[in-house]
Amino acid sequence: MKLFGALLGAATLVSPAYSNPNCRHPSTALADILVTEIRAHLGALQERARLYHDNRAFSTYGYEESVTYVLGVIGRFSAGRRLKTVVQSFDHLFEKSITKIKGPDDKDVMAMPLLYGNKTMGPGGIRRELAPTPIDDERGSCCFEDQWKGVNVRDKIALIKVGVCPMADKVQLATKNGARAVVLYNNVPVNISMGEVNKALGVDNWNKRVPAGLIGLEDGADWNQRLRSGEQLKVTLKVESEAKKKKSWNIITEVQEGDPEKIIMLGTHLDSSLNSPGINNGGSGTAALLSILRAVTRASCYKYRIRLAWWGAHEYGLAGSRHYASRLSKADAKKIKFYFNYDTIGSLDPHWTVLEDRGADKRGGTLLYDYLKAQGLDVTYK
Repeated sequence: MKLFGALLGAATLVSPAYSNPNCRHPSTALADILVTEIRAHLGALQERARLYHDNRAFSTYGYEESVTYVLGVIGRFSAGRRLKTVVQSFDHLFEKSITKIKGPDDKDVMAMPLLYGNKTMGPGGIRRELAPTPIDDERGSCCFEDQWKGVNVRDKIALIKVGVCPMADKVQLATKNGARAVVLYNNVPVNISMGEVNKALGVDNWNKRVPAGLIGLEDGADWNQRLRSGEQLKVTLKVESEAKKKKSWNIITEVQEGDPEKIIMLGTHLDSSLNSPGINNGGSGTAALLSILRAVTRASCYKYRIRLAWWGAHEYGLAGSRHYASRLSKADAKKIKFYFNYDTIGSLDPHWTVLEDRGADKRGGTLLYDYLKAQGLDVTYK
């Protein structure tokens, strides 16, 4: 957990009171973050996924058992260790879909459904002429209104290349320009497995967009080339979807020490993507934060207050963290001086990069960069 060492060891986070013999210097917490402990947490999450069809996604029993597990671990750390824990419950739209696409030769094409994509009406789906759209790999294809001038997709299925801007923006603009449906295709070679879920289109206006599906680069590029050469192609898109509000939870715990007006926050998401145990994507951050929590409760005399969060329904449009932020008052939001996100951090060959793309990131980014350099790591600052 080298990244967290930058937080613990930074002088700005340590109270001058650490010289008190009754204090345990916060920098000592780094040695208490144990790889064996992190692996044990990962094993526990894997077991909960295994019991429920290798799934820890929002709305599944595997996810609910993961929430129970994290709360149990926090409970063991809480005894006499100055922790205040809040479970924040919220409802969010759960959507599950199946997408099928038949190509111009009427054969099935490997396709992925998109979370919060609208369903097609009727048993056979939509069969329409396929319409090409402009490709712009620099700005992003079909990301802006001006890129749609002179493009005729009315009552057709628009073929659009993925990249740069969110897929939801592309589908929304296709809807606005009269498309009957959208077939998106990847901008890089990616293995697509039938029935797996890709990225979310976003819950906002989810039922006001035309149906959409995603295919691979090879098929999409082939269809685009044939359309450009003058061929007329027809494809069929069928999307079956069901949506229902389900309950999810955020878990927030805070060490009751340090200035309550100056909070350093660490967060991760607890849920996996659909049909996945989520041991790296979600699990690695969860296990790391549990180990960090134990370590920080053993140290003392912090200058800043430390708050940790496990977000729910993250894979469904960052729902948990958005819910939390929407309920913070302006005064409480100002107390959070920096937020560190731990997501998909399990790697045997990590590349150390500190990204500062906003001025507000400069202070924390500098701390991380200086610490990693001091450890002799090959770190890049962007």
